[in-house]
Amino acid sequence: MMSGQPENRAVELHDSVLAYVDKKNGQVEIGLVPAYVHASAGVPGVDSGTGWVQNITVVVEDGSIEGQLPEMPCDLSGGTLAIAEHVSNNVLALPLDLSGRIELKLEVMWGDQILVRGTRILTILRGEPEYVEDFR
Repeated sequence: MMSGQPENRAVELHDSVLAYVDKKNGQVEIGLVPAYVHASAGVPGVDSGTGWVQNITVVVEDGSIEGQLPEMPCDLSGGTLAIAEHVSNNVLALPLDLSGRIELKLEVMWGDQILVRGTRILTILRGEPEYVEDFR
């Protein structure tokens, strides 16, 4: 993120902390505080790069929530984002602003699952990213 060369970025759900899930005005807001962000010149989460933490709000419009909300904050162990027929495992590309049939499944470390459905998903980055580590 800081190297000056173009980098691809993605949130790795399994290393992120779920701080809150709020539904208001037809939107579901999900706070990842912090989210673990992998940056790479290649494929984030797969190729070599750097790891960062940054607070991120995920917004799902026309949103609904299924499943029992866990006590928060809690660690995520993974998840999937399905947009129409495309499924992304454990990563949310950044920046993210996509419309369609959205299904975001978040898996909490101790087995709980939350399913958020909607028609549009977007991310809002909060504050500046902080460097954590080199990846591979």
